[in-house]
Amino acid sequence: MTPRFLRVPAAEQYSGMSRAGIYRNLATGKIEGQKDGRTLLIDRESLDRYLESLPKAGGKVTAA
Repeated sequence: MTPRFLRVPAAEQYSGMSRAGIYRNLATGKIEGQKDGRTLLIDRESLDRYLESLPKAGGKVTAA
C-alpha cells in the first residue's frame, strides 16, 4: 500500500525531483503539503498530478 502523504526525502525519491524542486513547487502551489508539527508531509496525489502535467520529453525538436 502506497502512503497518501510522503515526507520530503520520500517525495524526492518517489518523484526524482530535488529537495529544492519539492520546496519550489510547494511555494508556487503546484504541489500540496501538510504540516504535522515540524514535519512537512507532501500529498502524493498532488505530486502525481503535477508530474503528469509536465510536458513529454523526446520527439522532434524544431528550430524557432
